[in-house]
Amino acid sequence: MISAYFWPLTTAPGDPDYWTNHVNGDLYTNLVGNVVLLLVFWSGIAKWQLPRIRRWIRKAKDRRAQAA
Repeated sequence: MISAYFWPLTTAPGDPDYWTNHVNGDLYTNLVGNVVLLLVFWSGIAKWQLPRIRRWIRKAKDRRAQAA
C-alpha cells in the first residue's frame, strides 16, 4: 500500500505538477505519511532509549536503597 506513494519517485510520470496536484493536497496521503513517521519515531524511541531509561531507573532505585 505504501509503495503506491513512492511510485512517482521511481517512474517519473512526466507531469511536473504531479506532486502539487496529487500528493501535497491529498489528506489521505498526508495521513498515511504521518502514521508511518509516527511508527518509525516511536519504534526508534522504544528500541534505543527505553533500555537507557530502564538502566537509569534501576540505578536511581539502587541509590535510594543504599541511602536508606
